[in-house]
Amino acid sequence: MRLKPKRKTRSGLEISLTFPLQHGFLYLATYLDGFSRKVVGWAMNTRMTEQLVIDAFLQAVGRERPSAGLIVHTDRGSQYTSRRYQSTLAAHGAILSMSRSGDPYDNDGELLQNVNTRTDAGNKKVHQ
Repeated sequence: MRLKPKRKTRSGLEISLTFPLQHGFLYLATYLDGFSRKVVGWAMNTRMTEQLVIDAFLQAVGRERPSAGLIVHTDRGSQYTSRRYQSTLAAHGAILSMSRSGDPYDNDGELLQNVNTRTDAGNKKVHQ
């Protein structure tokens, strides 16, 4: 299914990338505007936590100031199913849309276009 929002900041998509480092990993959480496909919020950390995706979401909301009813598409990772993340979205009037269990790509066609980015990031040498 391919999402085609009809207006700006009505639909958003969270994408997390993992980069191997010499000692561990670097996690990048990004929020894309479903209409323009531009990155509107991001955060990085050496741990994939609910705080990482909350920080990226809050940056996106601060920049774009979407109206209530923003739909945020995610997979079912523990950082998205946490009460704290879901209450943060609700406090900003956002609606959480999650993929079906076992199918992280079923509700966000835009994510499929970023599979190459994930593959490219995964195939690179260890970053220093």
